[in-house]
Amino acid sequence: MKKLLIITLFLTAISNIHAQLSVGVVAGANLTYFKWHIKSLDTDLGYSPAPGFRAAGTIEWKFNPQFSLRSDIGAQIKSGALDIESNIGTGTKYGTIQQRFQYWEGSLLMHFSPFKSFNNFYFCAGLSGQYLTKAWAVYPDHLVEGDNPEKQDLDIEAEHYRKNMLSTDFGIGAKFPIAGKSGFKVELRHQYGLSDFSSHENVDAHANPFILQVGYVVGI
Repeated sequence: MKKLLIITLFLTAISNIHAQLSVGVVAGANLTYFKWHIKSLDTDLGYSPAPGFRAAGTIEWKFNPQFSLRSDIGAQIKSGALDIESNIGTGTKYGTIQQRFQYWEGSLLMHFSPFKSFNNFYFCAGLSGQYLTKAWAVYPDHLVEGDNPEKQDLDIEAEHYRKNMLSTDFGIGAKFPIAGKSGFKVELRHQYGLSDFSSHENVDAHANPFILQVGYVVGI
């Protein structure tokens, strides 16, 4: 009898844990604020924010109506715009290039819902780790001459871009249940870089995106 009771309690616990799990996908746009400061010259390059993209698979474990733990695995492209001048052809030309950086990314976030009457609204906070896989620049037509492509790859090593990055995340979001255990979610999040964007000792650089994303999740 005692063994049967223990087995029943164990199966009940496993069933409750299983019922609190949800999986889904999220995707959205970001706007990244770059800082690139050259220490020896006390000069900022003057990046302007530019739009990028983020997409990820997500799994969430809900402990109770107020707290849950979430993990995202996906990719993110961060972009920055930079005004330049180019001496090609008959004279100096001015334009804006976009530099784009592609990362694999993993996030671990804690959700907190402060309102019992509306626990679908939440605050989130946590950490994200990123690994830079590719970087490139996109030039406007009037700054490209001859056979030079409008899109040119950037050498990650030569440009001293740091490959491994760590960021802290915080934001707000809301879930909107639909049929069964499924639902949509909307989230606004900010990532603040804990790692310097550049590995060069003479540069102080950061890349901090704001992310607006939507997702679809389903309980399992």
